[in-house]
Amino acid sequence: VGDCGGVGHEAIYKWPNNATGNVAPSTTITYAPMTCVDGVAVDGTGRVYAAQDTSGVPGADAIYVFASGASGLSTPIQIIQGVNTKLNVPYSVQLDNAGNIWVGNTDNVEMFPGNATGNVAPTVFIQGASTLTNEPWGVALH
Repeated sequence: VGDCGGVGHEAIYKWPNNATGNVAPSTTITYAPMTCVDGVAVDGTGRVYAAQDTSGVPGADAIYVFASGASGLSTPIQIIQGVNTKLNVPYSVQLDNAGNIWVGNTDNVEMFPGNATGNVAPTVFIQGASTLTNEPWGVALH
């Protein structure tokens, strides 16, 4: 679960599979520049993908990828960030069967290759009135 609840809640939380009720997370992932995580995905190797939402600060939104087993204060193994990425308040992140990274932003949907890093342009960029997208909070892939 990504958290965006204010100071002290800039984190990714994981609970045991059988958790229920008022249970503390078994794993918490933090990263100093991470201020608001709206979407989280996990790939088949256990890497954790986090959609960092900075409320539209140009070039500041990001996709952080943490290594399998990351816990506590962690440094991402991969960061997609910068104005060329066209990330704009990323609400959701999802992975397709080929390992591509799909992101639902405030006004578009985009895709990056799984190995993308840095200030790179998306491979797929879906935006405009005909798309009917307006704040796609979730991305589902088949």
